[in-house]
Amino acid sequence: MSGKDPFQILADEITLIRTEIERLQLTSLNKDEAKALHDHVAASVAELRRAAPALEASMERKMTSTMAVIKDNTAIAADKGAKGAVMGAHGESVKAAQMLLRDAETARRQSWRTFGSFGAWIALTAALCLSAGALATMAIQGRADAVAFGQFTGLYCYSVNGRKFTANDGKEYCGVPID
Repeated sequence: MSGKDPFQILADEITLIRTEIERLQLTSLNKDEAKALHDHVAASVAELRRAAPALEASMERKMTSTMAVIKDNTAIAADKGAKGAVMGAHGESVKAAQMLLRDAETARRQSWRTFGSFGAWIALTAALCLSAGALATMAIQGRADAVAFGQFTGLYCYSVNGRKFTANDGKEYCGVPID
């Protein structure tokens, strides 16, 4: 046995319990503090909801601009051959992806400064993944179209309002007028 009186042991345990309760009371939120925290979280979520359409509109503008650049490069690349088209579209896709990544990083940093919330990080990550997926799809589709155009020039030439020409060496070419 330890030699302590059972009454003293009980008194020590009660003192320990009292100390723990006082510490919990000091570290717990009271009703007003909990309401203030709830109001802050609700306001942050409302701000995030208001920021989402602006982010979507910005991404839409960037995608429209990127699509216009890709369309122009594709028309130029048709004159230079399928390999030139793939290289140009790929380069523009990489530039557009880098531009969107920079914009997404800027938006992410601004969201963290403004809200500091996990929800903003999730929304930006989803937007970045969607943008990267869309750009990857455009890049892959452009390559597939260019390869098919090169392999089946006769089939695709008329669908792009072009004319078939036969060179002196017997190879067929497609001429597409540029507006």
